[in-house]
Amino acid sequence: MVQAKKRKKLVLPLVITPAPLPPEPPRRQMSTAGLKAFEQAVKMFNRRQYPEAKTHFENLAVKFPQEVEIIARAQTYIHVCAQKMAHSQALPRNADELYDRGVFALNIGDFTQARSFFEKALRLRPDEPYLLYSLAATHAQTGSHEQALDYLKRSIQMQPRFRAQALHDNDFSGLRDNKRFLELLGLASPFDLLEARR
Repeated sequence: MVQAKKRKKLVLPLVITPAPLPPEPPRRQMSTAGLKAFEQAVKMFNRRQYPEAKTHFENLAVKFPQEVEIIARAQTYIHVCAQKMAHSQALPRNADELYDRGVFALNIGDFTQARSFFEKALRLRPDEPYLLYSLAATHAQTGSHEQALDYLKRSIQMQPRFRAQALHDNDFSGLRDNKRFLELLGLASPFDLLEARR
């Protein structure tokens, strides 16, 4: 008698196929007004107007509560604004720090703030030539020419090298035709100014 061979059962590996993911809901378009408000706040931030920028970013959540992405990005800016404001509120401790802040303010065109820092520094170090020169430059930029010339005269009397510096300093460009300015620099006429620039 022939015995039938026992067949081995074929075991197939169990394959689990995941259920298909539900389709992503369509992304909602951000509102134009929300984007414009966000852009305006970013512009203030870039101009280093941190308190105003922070307020604008905070208002985005109130005005556009449905704009989750804008609000999330605004939160990051709010945090950075708060850090910048805390850092800038640390008061300068000496004339050098006041001077540095004044130079920064002058360079970004915040002449009122620059003048304030330079004047405070000058109170701590009266008759410091570089502070007098910086105040002269600040006043020249704001059109206060007589005050600019008074400070410039004092700085040149103490530090004659400021005469040459003022000649080439763009902060004094509004005074190039001013007779008193030319005399302070040792130039008698605008033609001498042209010759000195060569």
